[in-house]
Amino acid sequence: MAVTNTKTKANPESVAWTLSEGSRRPLVQVLGPYGAPTPELIRLNVEEAQRVGVELRKLGCDVYVPHAASVYIETRLSEDEWLADSIAHLRRADAAVVLRGYQKSTGTRAE
Repeated sequence: MAVTNTKTKANPESVAWTLSEGSRRPLVQVLGPYGAPTPELIRLNVEEAQRVGVELRKLGCDVYVPHAASVYIETRLSEDEWLADSIAHLRRADAAVVLRGYQKSTGTRAE
């Protein structure tokens, strides 16, 4: 795949993706903490992952945010089943963005 990722000198935080003709947009998965002691903290984790996903889409990426796709799935699947699903998606991704706080997330570290 012909994708170039360059940081601009004017703003080192901005990332420009250049796709060669006929290539597909890079698929990026957002990884980061989901679980938390309270539903409010879970909601904040989901919102942060979604915010990053939106920014990636604005940069020209296709994005998978498991937090949003699987919100409250922990009530229906075991953590092992949910994690296996996320890892299967990650194997298809071209890249991953890891959110702050991943060090405390056993799921993110496993991914």
